[in-house]
Amino acid sequence: MSLDTDELLVRLHAMAEEPAPADPVDIAGAIRVGRRRLVRRRLARTAGVGVLACAVGLGVFALPGGGTEVSAAKGGTGSGTLQGADPLVAPYRFGWLPPSFNSIGAGSIDSGQQGVESQPEAFALLRGDDAVNIGYYRLDKGEQPDLTGFAHGKVVNGTEVATAPIDGRPAFWVVLPGLPQRQQLFWKLPDGQLAGLVGENLPGRVADPTGTLRRIAADIREGDRPVPLPLRISGLPKEFSLRNVTLTTDLNNDRSWTETVQYATPSGVIFNIWATAGTGWEGGTPGAATATTKGVLVSVFKQNQADAASLDAVGGLKGVLNHVVVLGNDSANWTTEAFLP
Repeated sequence: MSLDTDELLVRLHAMAEEPAPADPVDIAGAIRVGRRRLVRRRLARTAGVGVLACAVGLGVFALPGGGTEVSAAKGGTGSGTLQGADPLVAPYRFGWLPPSFNSIGAGSIDSGQQGVESQPEAFALLRGDDAVNIGYYRLDKGEQPDLTGFAHGKVVNGTEVATAPIDGRPAFWVVLPGLPQRQQLFWKLPDGQLAGLVGENLPGRVADPTGTLRRIAADIREGDRPVPLPLRISGLPKEFSLRNVTLTTDLNNDRSWTETVQYATPSGVIFNIWATAGTGWEGGTPGAATATTKGVLVSVFKQNQADAASLDAVGGLKGVLNHVVVLGNDSANWTTEAFLP
């Protein structure tokens, strides 16, 4: 049966008014799982190319003092000047680590995609060697560990090997052929989710890598705790509103960490204080005020061109730079008293 033009248009309009059919694919879930798998695979790319290649995001966007994880894509902001506070909050932390390791707290790998939840993770680094690290995370409910890795220039398939329980709950290792320097321990949590603990390049650095990971796993601590930061900012006007803070460790090059702090002034200027360690930074933002202290590059720059009167009152971008104290590259010297009046 054929339709005349008028009837066809009527039916097309009717279809346009009907609700769209349900999407058989959970896009947000797929992005979330895929994002974490990508990070884990990056963490696994070691011996095959002779270089540790891993990129780990610790970007926690949190309300000052509230401990609430808020995605920047959802517009989370803080307000007011913090006094002796640290807005980065970790939902769990290491209770015990080998003496040679520094904990750098916990944060979230954030895709920036609206509707995609962040996944908190905790990390610790061997002092002076970013390639030797330990990471703790939790899988989503029902999610299983990724059994693939990257070794000697190709993807390899791992196997699950049962081990003694952790805190009385079932546990297993994921063993990847060709990657003896990577240990992956998983165990069930009381709510049925799986927790994962990954060690990179521990053999030769700790006496008993598997025993070390088991001891760490048995002593993971719950409860919000502030994450130490490498910058201390003090003396800015109380009218400046802190919008968000991120701390990122990037082990894929010689910038071992990056911190970004964003403020808004009463006259509408948005400016960032951006700092990074190492020598991997080139170029810059036009008009930025920059300085290098203790091997750390600090840059202050505007994101918009609103009325700069309130910013000019503190000496402009260069004046803001004078309110920043760099605490160095060793996370043992970082502080949770990061924002002072």
